[in-house]
Amino acid sequence: MKMQVLVLIGISAQIVTAQQSTASVIGIQFVESSPVLSASQIAGEIPQAHWSSAPFAYRSGGSGTTSALADSNGNATPVTLTYSSMDGATTGTDTTTPNGILFNGESKTTPPSGQFSTGPQDTATYSFNNLSSSGTYDIIAYTECDTAGVNANVTIGNLTYYITDQSSVGTPAFVSADNTNSSLRVTGNYVDFDNLTPINGQITLTNTSEGGGNDTAAINGLQLVTVPEPASMSLVLACGVSLRLLRRRKRRTA
Repeated sequence: MKMQVLVLIGISAQIVTAQQSTASVIGIQFVESSPVLSASQIAGEIPQAHWSSAPFAYRSGGSGTTSALADSNGNATPVTLTYSSMDGATTGTDTTTPNGILFNGESKTTPPSGQFSTGPQDTATYSFNNLSSSGTYDIIAYTECDTAGVNANVTIGNLTYYITDQSSVGTPAFVSADNTNSSLRVTGNYVDFDNLTPINGQITLTNTSEGGGNDTAAINGLQLVTVPEPASMSLVLACGVSLRLLRRRKRRTA
């Protein structure tokens, strides 16, 4: 009986370890003249180290595809990010703290004819590539802006959040703007998309300016979270049930 219990405990431990290792996070910040997070600095609504960065230029934005991104443990992944925007600035947040650095750079929506936009339908795009077709992912998008009152629609697939970008100084606290009501915008500095399935290995986020604030809408950074497979958790629970049954049997035969 003891041997059975030990085997089940060992299996449970291995499954839990495997589950933790699959729940990786990839973080990428957008950088103009702002500092870049060092590998050891912890930032994000899901705190992580090993942030990657993507460059853009002031008032002209940036586009391209990054090299392969590392995860929060510093491990190489096949994932890249393709992004396109034609505006950018810095928010003025505190660059002496990791979260202030994360919020400092802002890749922004495309202004018409190179001018700042006060009108709708200017869009920047961000696509994670080379994702597992059988995987499930969460994405967090950070939305701090240097100008107050800027409205944006942040979309992945059929889900759109209707928000007003937060504008502040110092190191902002994380404020969710997960609002799906198009007639009532919510002010915040991040949105969270859950349980996403890639299409052809890709998940694309769009950020569309909807006026206000005499400026364009911002994305400061993104986090891609790999959701552990439900089967792993089911095995853990099954092992837990077996252990309870073994304990009951042992008590009855004692």
